[in-house]
Amino acid sequence: MKVLILLFVQISLLCAQTNLDSFMNSISSKPDSARARLLNDYAWTNRSKDPKTALKVTEEALKISKTINNKSLQARSLNLMGVIYRNLGNYDKSISVYTNALRLAEEIKDSVQIAYSHNNLGGIYRLQGNSALALEYILKALGLFEKLKHKEGISFCTINIGLIYRRQGNFIKALEYLNYTLR
Repeated sequence: MKVLILLFVQISLLCAQTNLDSFMNSISSKPDSARARLLNDYAWTNRSKDPKTALKVTEEALKISKTINNKSLQARSLNLMGVIYRNLGNYDKSISVYTNALRLAEEIKDSVQIAYSHNNLGGIYRLQGNSALALEYILKALGLFEKLKHKEGISFCTINIGLIYRRQGNFIKALEYLNYTLR
């Protein structure tokens, strides 16, 4: 049985590497900014099922975006990297990366990445049980996303807020925010 499991794991890893190699080849002739965006998209899609590969991909996207001095793409890469570190349970690294993303996004006034950075930081504080600090960050993000009419961002925020209120036992507020997410 152990041999079968080991064989399955090796085949899965080989297929994952083949898919990544194929993807990298398919984007190799694209302009740098497009490659960085596509790498970030690939990392987002694979952030949970293959976090180590997703992390390598975001590092490559970050490297490219630094080479072309695109701070918006750098902030996005850092925010994605923070999500992956969070998924891996490395909250300290995640906070550090999100803080760098926030600094870059504020420097160039990229409202979307500022909002994601705030929500991401709030999400970490929620996971650490610091509801007050979590709400402070997430409500800032929610305000920005609502101003931008950015529905996906609004949803990420309202889910986080609903989870905070649920943890606090305030089920009415939790339902209010989770229903807002559904709308």
